[in-house]
Amino acid sequence: MVRSGRQQPGRTYRLSDYDFEEEVHDNVRPSSGRGKGGKQDKKHPKKSKQQVKVLVDKRLDRPCESPAQGSRDALQPLRDAFGLMFDDEVLKQAFESSHFSVDAAADMLLAFSLDAGPGQSQGAGTSAGSAGSSSEEPEGKPARESEWGMLPEEVKDFLLQRLTMRELAIVASVSKEFLQRTREQRKRVRSFTAPSNLSLRALGGLISSLPNVETFSLGKGRSWLHEDFKVFILAASRQHRLRTLVLKQCAVQNEDVALMTSMLPSLTALDLTRCSLVSDDAVVALAAAVARTHRLAMKGMPEVDLPVFPGSTAALGDASGMLGGTSSCHLKVVNIAGCSIGDAAVK
Repeated sequence: MVRSGRQQPGRTYRLSDYDFEEEVHDNVRPSSGRGKGGKQDKKHPKKSKQQVKVLVDKRLDRPCESPAQGSRDALQPLRDAFGLMFDDEVLKQAFESSHFSVDAAADMLLAFSLDAGPGQSQGAGTSAGSAGSSSEEPEGKPARESEWGMLPEEVKDFLLQRLTMRELAIVASVSKEFLQRTREQRKRVRSFTAPSNLSLRALGGLISSLPNVETFSLGKGRSWLHEDFKVFILAASRQHRLRTLVLKQCAVQNEDVALMTSMLPSLTALDLTRCSLVSDDAVVALAAAVARTHRLAMKGMPEVDLPVFPGSTAALGDASGMLGGTSSCHLKVVNIAGCSIGDAAVK
């Protein structure tokens, strides 16, 4: 028995009814030599699930639309904004990897559009190339003077400095001049806080477009899968100027801490404030990298029992302690408020 929330109360359809089977045959497999009102042999071939679905949708006056069709309709806003830069396959992958969020997919595509540049994006083809050079006049004709070209250089820089990251990516796809200026703007970024609606995979592309970033914050309360965090850390490891990573109140796991300390050798400051999932196992990984760490924030981490690693040869090897006693330790600022502290840690 097939029921639907849109049918009339008490109304049901039985798949075994003769009229039901006959209508499936009429709508899905047109017969020959039989009138509209004629009878049909009762020995009908077995109907597939797709045929039954077509008939049920017809009975309920509801169009039969597959999930793929709905996905194509949802891609239309992305196609309108990025159709000249990315093909449908790239748009679809961005849409699906952003958990079917148009806004998150747009942020991801905007982050990657800078590196591609006008006329060089994936799947853009000839149309993207012509769009990227739309600001240039054909050879043999004088350059057309635009209002933007009449502005002084100082005014252009002032206007571009007021744009957000999303707006910068949009103007970068207009012309080569905007692309060059946008890249110059991103080279000036030293500190950046990620928007909360952007996935870690998208942030990996974003941090790759900030060559001189020194401080990067993931924002507060962010959670992720370890595989997604790997993608982000891999992109961050290519930024050799990155010194500070802020992960306040994020769902950092022990394996995430081990990954950061092994793949980010230039990191000198790490903020794990109120990362309640971090335990002693992660502290052991931190102790191994403490020689190059200057600032460490571990405030509000109740799962960490500090006496396990200060002075522990298991955690530090030949070092005599994390908070002092080693000539190679550069640690200057430690925030351990809210952690378990014993006599061994105080000493």
